[in-house]
Amino acid sequence: MPSYKEQFSRFRGKFDAESHFLHLVIPSVVRPGEPFALRAVMMDARGMPDEQYAGRIPLGASDPALKAPDCIDFTPDGLGMARVDGLVADREGAFYLTAEPEGCPGAPPRSNATLARPAGPRLWWGDTHVHTTLSNCHRDQCKDPEFCYWYGRRVALLDFCAAADHLRGIHAEEGNWDEIKDAARRHNAPGEFATFLAFESSHARGFGGDNNIYYNADEAEHFWRDREDMKGIAPKVGLDELWAWLDERGLPYLSIPHHTGRAGKYRDFEDPFHNPDHETVLEIYSWWGGSEGRHDDLYLKGGKTDRKAYWRDALELGYRLGVIGSSDTHHTMPGTPFPVNAENYGYGQHRLNCQGVAAVYADELERGQLFASLLERRCYASTFWRPVLEFSVNGTQMGGQAEADAGSRACRRISGALVSERDARIALFRNNERLAETRTEGALTRFSFTDDEPLESACIRGAARNPEPFAFYYLKVLGPGDQMAWSSPVWISP
Repeated sequence: MPSYKEQFSRFRGKFDAESHFLHLVIPSVVRPGEPFALRAVMMDARGMPDEQYAGRIPLGASDPALKAPDCIDFTPDGLGMARVDGLVADREGAFYLTAEPEGCPGAPPRSNATLARPAGPRLWWGDTHVHTTLSNCHRDQCKDPEFCYWYGRRVALLDFCAAADHLRGIHAEEGNWDEIKDAARRHNAPGEFATFLAFESSHARGFGGDNNIYYNADEAEHFWRDREDMKGIAPKVGLDELWAWLDERGLPYLSIPHHTGRAGKYRDFEDPFHNPDHETVLEIYSWWGGSEGRHDDLYLKGGKTDRKAYWRDALELGYRLGVIGSSDTHHTMPGTPFPVNAENYGYGQHRLNCQGVAAVYADELERGQLFASLLERRCYASTFWRPVLEFSVNGTQMGGQAEADAGSRACRRISGALVSERDARIALFRNNERLAETRTEGALTRFSFTDDEPLESACIRGAARNPEPFAFYYLKVLGPGDQMAWSSPVWISP
């Protein structure tokens, strides 16, 4: 399959030789017989809706059990956006839509796949790491918070979003924090679109690296110290001081580290910072690159450190960290499906050029439920692609922790499902070692692996953050056009 970047050159002739991308999104989880909608945006080469585009694009369903209209109508007053209501999956299963724009060579564009099942949580997609003009960083490319939430909801077709601006920008001018709070509050629409009040707290290497703070609240303060060591892009203020300040205020919060392996401002997980109640998730991938491991195949802007600064290192040291993706965009275009002016950031070495998105399981699209799911690691990461990924170990779901019984001490069954509109490979890891791999078959692949090594011999012992014996499992999925996804782990103790 062509990469998402390459797909922009597909649509020719009809669009006056400009590059376009047809972005098609349906809910990731639906109930059989429940009506749902297809949302569509015809993007131009800037990643913006083509407001001049109007026309009819034929639609097809991957299976006759998916009842859908036979076309999308882009009207002249639709500003490059369209919605088709009344789609229904008649039975359980996995389905997707295909579109056939005129002048589109090669494989036709597809929507993400949906899983129709009678019960279980829904799956929501978002970007929790967006920078605006209030970050005081790359102001020539950033837009304001209003644009952030408009683009995330209406153009990228996300379910949730957060402007997480740099503290140095927030503090630079009185009123900036009020503007951030106001935008997050006004755009939060339970059941339709969720927002988080957030900020980015940067710390020098040895002091904790870069971290985002998220509140489950409309009203909260931002961190600041009027001291010389707080100034610049790498303040020498420890994460422990930030966390103590947050604890004093008594509000629910999440602390999420990101691009932890970056050479200039890494997070060494052997440093004395540990907050297991609030630091439950790591941003493993963003537009700046990946922090899975020192020797993974993902670029990281600024080079990689040799310290124990990666997700895999943290897991081996006993941290209980799930994963999400997000953009860390300084163009204020959350969830956009292609790189915007990527040459400005030196992405010639980068294999992917995608933004990064977060997948979160929750019953309802509501800030409090999403927040709780992130705290409990009921989430996973993707580079842009939106597969439905399910994963459990002996019945303990992704992000969970369990004590083994006699049976699971002897043998553990790892099972799950991948729902995708494209083929993929699924790799299972135990304690960062690859145990098994399988390929998908069709839109819905259910898989099962067995680990019959006795748990006593498979466990990590004496880890700095958890000296008691434990083992952890996670999945890595290699998808279309070099897309990737990572599950949050499951931890098992004997």
